Amino acid sequence: MRLNFTSKIIEELEFENQMMDRYIKKFDIKIELPEEAPASDTNRKRSRSRSRGAVQDRTLKLTAEQKCTIAQVEIEDYKQDMAALKASSEKIIDGYKAIIEEADIQLKEAKKFTYDFEKEVIKASYQERFHAVLAERVMRFLEEHIRGRDTLVEQLRLKNSTLKIQKKKLMAQLRQKEEMGEVLHEVDFEQLKIENSIFLASIDAKNHELLRLKLTAGRTLQVVNAYREKEQVEAATAKLKQLIGDYRVPAAFAYVDCVRNMRTLRRKEKIHERKVAIAKVGEARRPTSERSCWKKA
Repeated sequence: MRLNFTSKIIEELEFENQMMDRYIKKFDIKIELPEEAPASDTNRKRSRSRSRGAVQDRTLKLTAEQKCTIAQVEIEDYKQDMAALKASSEKIIDGYKAIIEEADIQLKEAKKFTYDFEKEVIKASYQERFHAVLAERVMRFLEEHIRGRDTLVEQLRLKNSTLKIQKKKLMAQLRQKEEMGEVLHEVDFEQLKIENSIFLASIDAKNHELLRLKLTAGRTLQVVNAYREKEQVEAATAKLKQLIGDYRVPAAFAYVDCVRNMRTLRRKEKIHERKVAIAKVGEARRPTSERSCWKKA
């Protein structure tokens, strides 16, 4: 029992010595110990040496106030270490949370992609005869998916650039306050966090509004193109109607004259063809000498 009590006292003294050692090293305190008595004085009476040793022990002991000061410094150090450890742990936890959130988002996107692919491609274009799906449907689905990803990337890029601008503004404000010698308290940081969250919410709303306006502009452009095509068709129809309206059927006598003239021309054409054929036959029957003379002439 006494051994346990003594061990406990030794542990407490060692702990106090460690605290004292850290305190001395932190503030660079130099302790001057009293000089030892000369060897010739050792022959004095034992009572006087004991009394001197007791006095020296009393001078080396710390008062309760000094112990309290050292304990307070040690507590502050522990608080700072705990705060640093807490900040580091929170940073690590935030990193893990971000990784988990990213994995959840990717998992949801993969499930949605699988569901949409089965719904829009496999079920809609599966051919029992060939046990395959249409390649055009697959390509169209992939192109639409890529366009959606591009839209998301553009939205995230705008959000990232906005956050970078906001970060630059906050860093400029922080540098300005540091140059002016203003001390930022915890309340100021909380206020900045609140303002930052408000700005982020506003930026997110503006990004959604921008995306909505882009979609509206796309639909409006499609409607405008449809109206333009409709106007072109209406203009072509009106032109054809005008041509049909301006067309006049010729009179019956004019038609009869045209038919008579056509028949006359056909008879003349046949007569001319007969004359040409007769001339060719006569030319073939002439003697060779006559033909050569005729050619020379």
